[in-house]
Amino acid sequence: MKELIESELPNHLADRIAFATFDTGPPAHHEICKRHKVLNLPFLAFYRNGSLVRTCTGQREAEVIVPYLRELVGEPTLNDPLSRQSRNVLFPAK
Repeated sequence: MKELIESELPNHLADRIAFATFDTGPPAHHEICKRHKVLNLPFLAFYRNGSLVRTCTGQREAEVIVPYLRELVGEPTLNDPLSRQSRNVLFPAK
């Protein structure tokens, strides 16, 4: 998922967004999963200035995620397909 989103991200946004992955399997990571309420994968956690601002669970197409990333970094977007979900930079768990 990370590679798909990165490949669809416009160049002018690529240097403003950081991506990371997190392995949910090791027992040492289970506490972090509990704190983020990771119940299914993939799980995305969106951060801005170090604060968690939104989470979403389940496979999403890049055309759904990229508009939200634009908004996250301050670029207005007309359609926000995730706006009805909980608002709890991108953190795909594997």
